[in-house]
Amino acid sequence: MTTPTRTDWRGNPYTTGTTVLYARRISTSCEIAEGVVIDIYDAVRDARTNRWARADPDNPNHQTITGRDRETRVIVQPTGRESKNWRLNTRQARNENWIGVYDEHGSPIFEPVEHGPVALTALANITVITP
Repeated sequence: MTTPTRTDWRGNPYTTGTTVLYARRISTSCEIAEGVVIDIYDAVRDARTNRWARADPDNPNHQTITGRDRETRVIVQPTGRESKNWRLNTRQARNENWIGVYDEHGSPIFEPVEHGPVALTALANITVITP
């Protein structure tokens, strides 16, 4: 099986292992985040279950699905580097009642967190980081 390759908006190719920048939304703001591509695949929406699934090249039903029911997905593992310092690798600490914890000055206390992979579908916004 060959590794899929796509091209960013500037014409630079990317595949698994490539470091890219992508748009990330935080509340009403948008920022740029960095991540490493870990998978690229086509997804289709199954009309019977109304769920997305990885397109199966051996399934004839998947080959006939087009338009809004078919999309390419790029799975990216965030590196933790982002433009607005929104603490991509942390989250506000919570107590046993799931209420935010603050220090003596009223500032929120943050704790480290491991973020899982992100599925990107707005592929026109991906930018390859070139050396």
